[in-house]
Amino acid sequence: MATKEAWEENDFAAASKHREDFKNHLIELKKPVLLFVYLTFMYSYLFSGANLLKVTPRKRVGEVDIPVLFIWSKKDQYCLADKNEELYEACGSLYKERRYFPLGGHSFVRYYNTEEYDHMITDFLRR
Repeated sequence: MATKEAWEENDFAAASKHREDFKNHLIELKKPVLLFVYLTFMYSYLFSGANLLKVTPRKRVGEVDIPVLFIWSKKDQYCLADKNEELYEACGSLYKERRYFPLGGHSFVRYYNTEEYDHMITDFLRR
């Protein structure tokens, strides 16, 4: 049985940030938002005790103490630039970087920038 601590430790709590992303995807696909979003979050609460409506990446990112690479596309219609900047600024890591790509919508950054993306990840991991 999962506990609230295990749920959050495995960073499933970060899914709350994606609540709006998930909702926007459902709207775009013309699917019923309330049915999927609230049942998903209710199940998460019943399964783990973690309230994903209250736990957000913005609240947790300050606890991060490992190197972090923030990757974002200027074409992302769900994760907007100002939210990315907020997460970057709030991140507690002493070593953090951010990279912006001109192409690639949500979850398609690597698809449109494969060589540069792979090179950037390799360089980051080597440091």
